[in-house]
Amino acid sequence: MKKLINTQPKRNLFVYEVMMNKYIKCLISILSLAIIVFPSLINAQGFLKAEGIKIVNGEGEEIILKGMGLGGWMLQEGYMMQTEGSVTHNMT
Repeated sequence: MKKLINTQPKRNLFVYEVMMNKYIKCLISILSLAIIVFPSLINAQGFLKAEGIKIVNGEGEEIILKGMGLGGWMLQEGYMMQTEGSVTHNMT
């Protein structure tokens, strides 16, 4: 009696590897073409610097930075949790 050997998983793996190689080559080709056609995509727009108390770009135009800081918002400290032994500061 002959044993049947299942070669299907190996074949599927080979087909998957071939398809991934083609996909990667295609992706690299598309990215290379985009860099050649649109070189401005990879150029930096310049640095900011300080002139006195102003922040300016490369052309000397004033830049106003906007944002907010969440500094440590995930760090629960003892005074927040009202735990025993936490240090509290009274502003009197």
